[in-house]
Amino acid sequence: MNAGEAQLFWWRQRTRPLRWWPLRPWLGRRGERRWRQARGVCLFASPPRSGHSLLGALLDAHPDAAIGHELDALLFLRWGWRLAEVLPLMERSARQTAGMEQLPGGYSYPLAGQGQLRRPLLVGDKHGEATLVELQRRPWLRQRLEATSALPVLWLRAVRHPLDNIASIARHIHTIAGGVLPAGGTPLQRAEDYYFCLADAMASLDGGLDGELVGKQRLLDVRHEQLVSNPEAELRRIAAFLQLDPDPRWLHNCRELVHPAPHLSRHGAAWEPGQPHRILERCAGYSFLAGYGLEEG
Repeated sequence: MNAGEAQLFWWRQRTRPLRWWPLRPWLGRRGERRWRQARGVCLFASPPRSGHSLLGALLDAHPDAAIGHELDALLFLRWGWRLAEVLPLMERSARQTAGMEQLPGGYSYPLAGQGQLRRPLLVGDKHGEATLVELQRRPWLRQRLEATSALPVLWLRAVRHPLDNIASIARHIHTIAGGVLPAGGTPLQRAEDYYFCLADAMASLDGGLDGELVGKQRLLDVRHEQLVSNPEAELRRIAAFLQLDPDPRWLHNCRELVHPAPHLSRHGAAWEPGQPHRILERCAGYSFLAGYGLEEG
């Protein structure tokens, strides 16, 4: 995806609520009926290139879950939609993604069960970057999310080693739409600034004890390195948080797909002197990034 394609993709994302507006009443009735017994709505709060596309694909393959790829649910709420009206679009996005040979970000995670539902127990949207941009600019959307949802809102804050994440953002910086990235500097400097802008939005989700947020909202932190090194144990932990059964066939299929070691993008980056140390020092101020060091993983 080049810069022009990224700008077009971003524009299509931003105008999607307008295109679906006439169907809002039908979508609302459909969402309330279809998902009335669901365990919750799952939203991702993660930077781009953090590995959360893999996590979204693994969860969508669960027989009782439908995780849309990049719907941008909070944008609909900003336009005045109720969450129930967005749920059918999340499911539709999951079905469409399952039929793609390659996701918009250039990835491919083919897995049995994607786009199929045995029981509608969990619905979600994996567009962590857009969700964080919305939360950063409009913090009141969290209150609107709770006010318009009859279901618990379950947040997954998925992260990857910051040096690998920032290096990957810098390598694909041309795919991020204009007006979102901080201006000026080298790609690595801009990627670092953008990453910590998003980290501030991720930190805004902190609150309460043991991952409990205000009201019906709950939060779980997921590290990419733990997911790929021990996928079955980590998916069991995530499934318990999402109130999904740890289906043995699902766990087996996921274990076969996941590569056992993360890609260390940091080694191919031309860091400025002292930049990696500065980044890790900044990370120490965030609970979900603390503990990462210069060593691998």
